[in-house]
Amino acid sequence: MGLLALMLAVFFYRGGISGFALSMASNALLSRDTTTADQWLTIAQRLSGSKSQVEYLLAKKTRMDRSFIDMTSHLKAALKQGVDPDLLEKEQVLANVSLARLILCRNLE
Repeated sequence: MGLLALMLAVFFYRGGISGFALSMASNALLSRDTTTADQWLTIAQRLSGSKSQVEYLLAKKTRMDRSFIDMTSHLKAALKQGVDPDLLEKEQVLANVSLARLILCRNLE
């Protein structure tokens, strides 16, 4: 019984269902599975208390999908929600690198 109480305490300390959904979305993005990440982010969006993290992960997902305009709107929303500007700057740099690669590939064709 004590172990179950401890497990429940840790589950809710880590964000409960919202934290679980964000964790699963983050893991899906690490494995570059944007479809699964999108499903978990949809769940997380419906739950309270996770808006800033959802916006940040949506920015990462849209960068991976090469949807740079959508990524910009998610980065701005994440910044308004209080996400660390250094994290957002990293995503912007990665987007710039991806865009430069696309331009370079098109020029080589």
